[in-house]
Amino acid sequence: MSYTGTVKRLSVATLALAASAACGGGGDTLPTGPSPVAAEVEFRYVVTGIQASSAEAEPACAGRVRFQPSFWGFAQVTLMPVDANTWAARFEEVPVGPHSVRVSAPEGCAGGEIFANGVLLSDAGSTASFAVSADGSIAR
Repeated sequence: MSYTGTVKRLSVATLALAASAACGGGGDTLPTGPSPVAAEVEFRYVVTGIQASSAEAEPACAGRVRFQPSFWGFAQVTLMPVDANTWAARFEEVPVGPHSVRVSAPEGCAGGEIFANGVLLSDAGSTASFAVSADGSIAR
């Protein structure tokens, strides 16, 4: 028997064994597809009692409210104003798992509440920790 003949017989035997192992598993299980690895999350920063400004010409909460999420390496994102007391940003692909955020607000806007998908993360604080589930639910 030559070396080539032995290798061919081993290859055929290996393929047959692999095929039987792949087909012989529990016939009751159906593939479920990949698990979601990201969810959509809307963050809101809400200031309830805006302080009066020292300069009459400037609104009490002038300036940008900046948001630094851990899932973006704490890169700054400017929140968009919704009204005089609320700023928001929506992220479509927040990784499932634990995260934290920081908010940098001008002095007149400091001390607001941070929300994620309607869940209060921080009351008058500039940082918050939370976890995101595949369905977008938030846990503190």
